[in-house]
Amino acid sequence: MFFSVWCHLYKKLPPALPPDFFFVYLIAKPEAMPNIKFSVNINKTNKTTGLAPIRATISFQGKNHRKNIELVKPAFWNKLKQRVKPNREGTPDNRHKTINKLLDDYQSKTNAFFNDCALQNVQLTEKIIVDFLDGKEFSKSKPLDFNTIFLEFLTTTKVTKAPRTYTNHVTVFNYLTQYQEYKNTRLTLNDIDLSFFDGLQDYSFTIRKTQTNYFAKITAVLKTFLNWSAEREYYTGTKHLKFKAPEKNIDTIALAIEEFQQLYSFNFENPRHERVRDVFCFGCLTGLRFSDLKELKRENIKNGYIEIVIQKTKDPAKIPILSEAQSIIDKYSQEPTLLPVISPQKYNVYLKECCELAGIDQPTQKTTFIGNKAIKTTKPKYKLISAHVSRKTFVTLFYSLGMDVKMIKAITGHTQDRTFDKYLKIEDEKKKTEINKAWGKVPSPKENMDDDISDEDLVSLIKESRKSGKGNINKIMDFLRSQEDLEPEK
Repeated sequence: MFFSVWCHLYKKLPPALPPDFFFVYLIAKPEAMPNIKFSVNINKTNKTTGLAPIRATISFQGKNHRKNIELVKPAFWNKLKQRVKPNREGTPDNRHKTINKLLDDYQSKTNAFFNDCALQNVQLTEKIIVDFLDGKEFSKSKPLDFNTIFLEFLTTTKVTKAPRTYTNHVTVFNYLTQYQEYKNTRLTLNDIDLSFFDGLQDYSFTIRKTQTNYFAKITAVLKTFLNWSAEREYYTGTKHLKFKAPEKNIDTIALAIEEFQQLYSFNFENPRHERVRDVFCFGCLTGLRFSDLKELKRENIKNGYIEIVIQKTKDPAKIPILSEAQSIIDKYSQEPTLLPVISPQKYNVYLKECCELAGIDQPTQKTTFIGNKAIKTTKPKYKLISAHVSRKTFVTLFYSLGMDVKMIKAITGHTQDRTFDKYLKIEDEKKKTEINKAWGKVPSPKENMDDDISDEDLVSLIKESRKSGKGNINKIMDFLRSQEDLEPEK
């Protein structure tokens, strides 16, 4: 029985393989092993010399990878043996011995290479095949699996990262796993190069229709992971430093002062809406993130201030409590927590309902990008409101009320202007007020003239200008006409 199975499998082995390859073949799954063949590309025959390229073809996972390695006249090629036929006696040497030895060596080297990969459990990838054909050296030691190291990264950093940051890292890991499934491959850290990034970018924008700014976040997390891997000597590459995914400036969604007051004072029939509204408005009055709002306790309130360690940055913060915010605290004094916070998913759903009921429904345009393509959509404003809008509303409201930017940043904890600017929506009325204020500082032409100049001196000045050809006489006359309503000279 064993002998018949052995013979059946042996017949399926590729030609010209060493005897001991059979045992590797059993272990390494036949369908996963590459197959090398030699052929002559007749279509590329040189019309002058009559020579055509001999190309090596490695088939892997249904895809062919080719490389030209020699030249021969098609008439001398033996398709069955995949070698050059000897030339007849008395005819010019066709170099069959030299070429066939090269092909033998090439096949032997190929079989030995993939043999070693199978013995050492190196998972073959398309990149390994291409690099081998290009003559690039490849370490026979097993490359570190991308997913395995990323999971270690998640486990290690979980204790040092804010919960939301950790969740974002997990989301990016799942995204990259889906990309590997789409490409039908399993990445190693050796695969991380610019070609990998180009493929990921194409998948994101073409297949997934991922927004440009979210892809920028994916890239940032990926680079953080690779830097972490480099510090632990898991990864020695530097190509990731060239990964570029700039964010696009998009519309900032925030409540105007009238909208905030409208929502703050609205009487809801459903207590659920009232509680969600109060949490949101508290965020608008303090600038705290939702992740910090849900962690607030009564001991965080001290002498008219909120004293808290920010979840995301781990920095201490001390925020003054406005009377409107204190009213919200007092309303829930009998609750076990400072604020009636619910899960983020339900919170965002109910928040949109609150804003719709309160009449915050002005048509609002939002611009997003997929790659470089801008996509503009207009929706009622309540549909664009989410938990993070409260923080953006805080920045926008207090800036429009004239609060110093440095003071606002001291409360929100922003340290970079670039990040802070994403939170700031400058209202049209603020722009109008500021531009009129600035232009009001420009003196009028009338203010530039000396009120004490006599008529005689002015006439002398005009005559002198006419004689010398200096000065702008027309400008002087235009001014006089504007002051005296004089008729134009005829």
